[in-house]
Parts: sequence; C-alpha cells; structure tokens
Amino acid sequence: TGARARYKGEGTIEGMPGLFNFQVTALDADVAGSGFSEDGFRIKIWQEGSGVIYDNGRGADDATGNGGTTPLGGGQIKVHKAKK
Repeated sequence: TGARARYKGEGTIEGMPGLFNFQVTALDADVAGSGFSEDGFRIKIWQEGSGVIYDNGRGADDATGNGGTTPLGGGQIKVHKAKK
C-alpha cells in the first residue's frame, strides 16, 4: 500500500563470512486509509542456507497486518512515492 515501504538488499556483516540478505519494512500510519494506528519499523537479516540472523518481528507474516513491525517509541516515518 502507499503506507508501507519495503526495501531489500544484500550486504556483509563484519567478522562473518558470506553475503547476507536484508529487508526493511516501514509503516506510515498518517497515510489516509492505511489502517495502521502507529508508525512501525522492521528489519530482518538472513543468510541463505543458515536462516535468520536477526528479526525484530520474528515469526510474523511479512505481507499481512503490520508485517511484524515494532511501533516507534518517538518520531515519525514518512513513506513517499518512488521517483521514476
């Protein structure tokens, strides 16, 4: 939705061999019709074949509800449309 942004990529972790995948999910509750009551943030880091290294929303479905995001303790998240 326009209230949810998802960024995916890969990178390295200092002191650990190989490449790791990451996914960051951000929710903007201020977007009209979002259905979210709070802005939220989730980061998930995993390595193919080794499983999840870190996930602040462990076990949650990425695609439904708040996607396992953690509500912000302060501040705001603003989701903007992608530039083409």
